[in-house]
Order: sequence, then structure tokens, then C-alpha cells
Amino acid sequence: MNGPNSMYKMRPIIKLAEEIDLPKCMYKMKVIQNSHCVVQKDRSTNDRLASAITEQKPMPEVVALENRQEAILVQLAQLKQQLNNLREQLKKPTSCTSIKIQVQNTYKNGLHEEIVVKANPKRPPYSLLALNRLLQNSINIRNYVHSTTEDLGEILKQFNKTSNSPLFNIRLIWKDVPDTEFLISPTKHSGITTEVNLLRFLSRSGPPELNYEASGDAVFASIADELLDTCYRIVKETTIKGRQIHFKLFGAALQKYQFLMGDTVSVVDIAGWSALKQIGYVSKDLPSNVNKWIERCNHIFGVNVAH
Repeated sequence: MNGPNSMYKMRPIIKLAEEIDLPKCMYKMKVIQNSHCVVQKDRSTNDRLASAITEQKPMPEVVALENRQEAILVQLAQLKQQLNNLREQLKKPTSCTSIKIQVQNTYKNGLHEEIVVKANPKRPPYSLLALNRLLQNSINIRNYVHSTTEDLGEILKQFNKTSNSPLFNIRLIWKDVPDTEFLISPTKHSGITTEVNLLRFLSRSGPPELNYEASGDAVFASIADELLDTCYRIVKETTIKGRQIHFKLFGAALQKYQFLMGDTVSVVDIAGWSALKQIGYVSKDLPSNVNKWIERCNHIFGVNVAH
């Protein structure tokens, strides 16, 4: 015989009835006699797996996922190109120029339709008086009293304004309404509420210097809108403590400038001045710089705020 098969087997010297539990800390060696067979078996198994992986076709789900990924990458590339084109357009000064031209054309053409404003006599829209003063009496206001209100007397005299060449024709209806409301055409548009929204509309339709959006500065316009909303909250707030929070915002805005949006008066100042006139403010409740600002507004608008 060839090989180890020709050797005889020896009987074990010691027979153990039970298995011995070896310590875990000891290093376990592989069986020397079987290592060659195990290696050969592992190699053959790996060869079969490699062959199967190489020859196997891709799964349909994987192919569909790859196609979707490619489509998404194409869309992202297109979106990136669109953003780059938009960024290049925004860098050009033509966009700001077109905005100013549009505002100037609106101002020159004027408003052909009458603006209907409904206001509560308890909260008169004093902003119309201030705006008329800034526009050199170019607002034509006709008053109408609804049956829900009593005789207004002095208020009607204040808001009765006539202009030979009006920029705005306003029909002011005094009515018991919760908020100031306006509309341009009763047959085409629905009403828009709040006095600050009325000012937003008039500023966009009037001279460019009154339009805070005409500069093209998005941050400046955002601050103006925030302060206009603050003016509305002052009127709607019913407690002194709640109003003082908004007064502090005015005080912070007036730390660097004469007016709320800079060194020149704006529609934001008109809205804030009107709000304080409506609530009948007390000087001691306001920051000192806000009281000085009110005095400047009274001088420009020509109307003293009631205390």
C-alpha cells in the first residue's frame, strides 16, 4: 500500500468518558490533518461563487433603480443650469431699471378707476390725510355716511379733500366695520382689509419715492413690511403692555435714523403715525426717540396727533 493507509491504528492509552472544557483564554489551533481539505473546499466554494456572480445578470429592480438615479442626476444638472442662468440675470442692472420704469408709468398714467374705502369712524384712516399732504393735495376724497354710523361732524371736514388733477380718486364710506377695507372695482375684485394694505397698494401706484419696493432691495422691503405689520398690531392690541412691545420696535428702528426707514419719511412712517393717532397714545408710554419722531411727523403731515 501507498501513503499513511498502510499504518496500523493504536488503541488510546486513556479513555475519557466526558469531553474536556478547555479554557477560553487558550489559543485554538486548527486540526493539522484536515487543514488541506478545508482549504481546498473553501477555494472551490469561492470559485463557484465568483463564477456565479460574474455570470449572473443584473436584477430588474437594480436596473430600474439605476435608471431612476440617472434621471434624477439629469434633472439636477438642468436645475443647476437654470439657477446659474437666473444668477447671471440678477447680476445685471436691467431688472431694477425695469421695476422703476413700471412704477413711473403707473404714476404717470394714474388710476382710472375709483378706489372705494370703507372705514370705521372709531378708527379713521389718518394715513390718507398724511399721504395727501406728501402728494401735495393730489388725492380726491368724497365722504359717504352709512346708516350704521351717526353724524360724524368734524371727521367729515378733515377727510373732505378735493383736487383738480387727482392722482387718486377715493370714495370713503364711513361704516361700522371691524377693519378698514378697500376695493378698486366692485364687479371685478373682492375687498382687501387693513389700513396698512391700503397703504401698500397706494405706494405701489403712486410716485416711485413712496414705493419701498422700487429700490429692488429685498432686505429693505422685508423690513418695511415687518414694520407695517407692527403698525397694524398696535391698533389691534388692547393692552398698554402689549403695545409697548411694539413701541420698542419703533424705538430700535429710530436709533440710527430720523424716520423708521431712513432719513426721509416713508409710508411706514405714515402707517405708524396713523396707528398712534387712532389709539390716542400717551407720551409716557413711548420711548423718548419715538416721541421726537411723532413731533417730526406732525410737522410734515400738518396734523397733530390727539393725546
